[in-house]
Amino acid sequence: LLLLLLIRIYTADFKMEVYLKITQLYLEDENHISAEAYLNRAGLLQAEVSKGQLHIIYKVCSAKMADFRRKFSDAARRYIQLSYESAIHPDERMTSLKRAMICTILSSAGQQRSKQLAALFKDERCQHLPAFNILNKMYLERIIRPSELEDFAALLSQHQKATTAD
Repeated sequence: LLLLLLIRIYTADFKMEVYLKITQLYLEDENHISAEAYLNRAGLLQAEVSKGQLHIIYKVCSAKMADFRRKFSDAARRYIQLSYESAIHPDERMTSLKRAMICTILSSAGQQRSKQLAALFKDERCQHLPAFNILNKMYLERIIRPSELEDFAALLSQHQKATTAD
């Protein structure tokens, strides 16, 4: 009973901050299953939170979570949105853009990926990033050489290299 009383006296901002910190730590440890539980808890508090920075951290964690869950199209969409967020440091925006490019390339073929490829191809910030060569060839429907594929594979995180049954 005392524990319940203590839990209720904390503000929504504080609770969300703690949940997001736990989520970030689990994601750093590549434990996306545990991270998702705390991200879901943080999501329930979003409407009650007043700090804008917490909403941005939530968006970053959501993008990473989609990436870990191999929902690359969703992750790319979220990373693209973050790359335009003015409240984020420019270096972090570029990191989001790099991740958006990688997730777009890894996403399943379809209309959503085509739109994301077009948006990233036209974005001037992407032209100097390492994955642009592959993105360019995919957008223009050109052949990708094995050596270029190996260069791209070096850019991938461990969870992105995992092979699945399909």
